[in-house]
Amino acid sequence: MSAPAVNAVYADSRSLFLDVVVAGLDRTTAALSGLHAHHPATAAERAAHAHRLAELHRRRARWWAVLERSAADRLETHRVHRLAVIAARAAADDGVRFWLDAARSWEAIADRERTGRGAVA
Repeated sequence: MSAPAVNAVYADSRSLFLDVVVAGLDRTTAALSGLHAHHPATAAERAAHAHRLAELHRRRARWWAVLERSAADRLETHRVHRLAVIAARAAADDGVRFWLDAARSWEAIADRERTGRGAVA
């Protein structure tokens, strides 16, 4: 029995790598879907919810960054695929910024509610 060809080993490892990345993205998407289905009632709950959404978008951005680095290292990856990965990572980074900003806003509202200063006009 002969050893597998180098290209076959490379293809198997690449397939495993992509399977791991897709599984990570799928888990993150499922967690985001579950979290979006939850509707917190108070400002403090909304702040915590927004922080969790930011963390999940951060995780999604990291998975896309892993794929982005891999695509940049492989000459056979088509340019359109690299551009799509870059766009997906940038969108996830935007999600992080959005949800962190939302969390800060909800924290400020929760703080005003706790101190009895009322809501902002």
